Amino acid sequence: MKCKYCSNDFKNISSLNNHQQTARYCLKIQNQNDTGKFKCEYCDLSFTTKNQKLKHEERTCKNVDKYKIKILEKEIKNILKEKEELTKQIVEKDKENVVLEEKLKDANGKIEIYKSLHQDSKNCVQEIARQPKQQTNTTTTSNNTSNKVINNLAVFDMKAEGKLAEEKVESKFSKSHYLDGQQGVAKFCVDHLLVKDAKGKDKMICSDVSRGIFKRKNEEGEIVKDYKATEFTNLIYAPVLKKSNKYHKEIWDNYFAAVDGDSAARLMAATFNTGFSNTAIKEIKNLPTNNSKFIMEIAKYTTS
Repeated sequence: MKCKYCSNDFKNISSLNNHQQTARYCLKIQNQNDTGKFKCEYCDLSFTTKNQKLKHEERTCKNVDKYKIKILEKEIKNILKEKEELTKQIVEKDKENVVLEEKLKDANGKIEIYKSLHQDSKNCVQEIARQPKQQTNTTTTSNNTSNKVINNLAVFDMKAEGKLAEEKVESKFSKSHYLDGQQGVAKFCVDHLLVKDAKGKDKMICSDVSRGIFKRKNEEGEIVKDYKATEFTNLIYAPVLKKSNKYHKEIWDNYFAAVDGDSAARLMAATFNTGFSNTAIKEIKNLPTNNSKFIMEIAKYTTS
């Protein structure tokens, strides 16, 4: 009996069928002549019947190591690709968490400030209610005390204070001050620029927290109002921004170095620092146009 594909002769139909289902050279001829709809899972051959395909896989391909390796390599490639995508998602989530944590920190800070102001106002109202007949005298005494504090201010020489600000920012404005944004700048100013003079006199006071009015004594001895501490903000802005830009660059340089390194812990820490730094530099750059956090922090320490 002659094979219709390769023209080889066989003694019986059984041998012929076995040859057509297992002989590789005949199978290749069959595949070229008739594109089967049943494709082998291990090689590129196709068969006209499912039974032919199963027999071929069992006898010819199923136990061949190179086909198993090929399948495993494909699976590994898919797993690595999935791992890469998951890693990217984790990094993005970490960045989002840093931003949300910073917003939460800001919100909690504002809440504490407003709670404090609310409690002060509440205490004041309760005190007045307990002493209604002395209201006028109390107010007069309070005004007299406030006027005494204002008149007892030290002279604030803008030129001299500007020079002092440059020196102090360069030597005392720390990375910790910077990362706390406007509140950190305010703490630096209170600790290093607005300290009392040798006679115990204040350089500047907040006379009205609700309206953000600060007062100081100029070189002529006159009391000057500084609404929202605008003039004081402009005095310290340039040196503070210069030092802040330096810290911001250092933090990002550390981040890129961590990316090139092999320490996951270092990279995580550097990623958190870049998030805080981005928020801090934005707040500090906005000082001339929106210094609300700055003056609220200063008011806590300079209210008369």
